[in-house]
Amino acid sequence: MASIRATYYLLGIIIVLLISAATAQDTDIYGNPVSSDQGSYVGGCSSQGDRLFNGNCGSFVEYFRARADYAISQSDADFRTTVNSSPYPSDGCCYDARSFVQGGCSCDRNLLSQAAQRGVSNNGIRIIARATQFSRCTSSQFGGGIGTGGC
Repeated sequence: MASIRATYYLLGIIIVLLISAATAQDTDIYGNPVSSDQGSYVGGCSSQGDRLFNGNCGSFVEYFRARADYAISQSDADFRTTVNSSPYPSDGCCYDARSFVQGGCSCDRNLLSQAAQRGVSNNGIRIIARATQFSRCTSSQFGGGIGTGGC
């Protein structure tokens, strides 16, 4: 009788593990679910932030993140010069950055908190919105001007 119970108990554990493995989702660096089809992201600003830092905008975003504390306080004219000397944002970067800015992600408390835990300052996140607003991403090709994203 005890061996039958042990067999059913072990079988139950195996079934639970198989179900867990079958329903598990990949996650981004912030723990948000990532769809397995074509790497598209599911979720809010944390996923969009991950996409900017690690996707199409990596070099553009990193350029401004490294200069964030200085660049955030530059005049518009000086900042435009900074943007003009930055890496050229690709079309994919512009689409991702516009989505990030228009979704208010540069002000999202959850994203700012998670980024700070990974050593990225609030200015490092907020500067992305300003850089996008001054970049080629505001051309009519990408939908025109970009607001401040709710900040």
